Amino acid sequence: MDLSVHFVVSAVIAAVLYPFFGWLSVFIIVGGFLIDADHYLWIILSKKALSLKSAYNYHKQYQHRNDYILNVCHTIEFSAIVVVLAVQYTFAALFSLGFFLHLLLDRIHAIRYSRRYNKAFRFFWFNDQKGRRAFSLLHWILVELGIAHLWRFGAVDEQASQVLQQRNVEIMEATPVYRRVAPPLKDELDNIR
Repeated sequence: MDLSVHFVVSAVIAAVLYPFFGWLSVFIIVGGFLIDADHYLWIILSKKALSLKSAYNYHKQYQHRNDYILNVCHTIEFSAIVVVLAVQYTFAALFSLGFFLHLLLDRIHAIRYSRRYNKAFRFFWFNDQKGRRAFSLLHWILVELGIAHLWRFGAVDEQASQVLQQRNVEIMEATPVYRRVAPPLKDELDNIR
């Protein structure tokens, strides 16, 4: 989803709720727009690039489609923290409104993308429309350490499972962070066959 859409929708909701919450309504914009800063953080850590413009273009042109990326603010763990804090604090409740609105807009974009390019649609955290975004921080760490494998729903037979494992190895080999953390699993998979 384009950043301008996230900003405009969040700003409109914040403006509508401003008479009720005052300056706290700015947290709707933070939750709905600024959480995409995790995309920039990923570029800094994985590609060692500080240019905001190149980070924007990298994601805009879907150049990350072959990477297993981690957007921390788009994970289940982050969502759980947001919900817990929203129950306790007004500012967190407004942040969560913007945050879940952001996720909803991302899903609308994913549905439109999947229909346009005839791709399978994955709901919420369970892989993005390109099938490469980590849904969980814990799972991403386990994959990077070589303990867990990437997976998709629907692989029920052995042959499909092996095909998916091979695809997972290819994705992991293409991920720069993975190369620095753990050795490739390809040799282990070759021994299985």
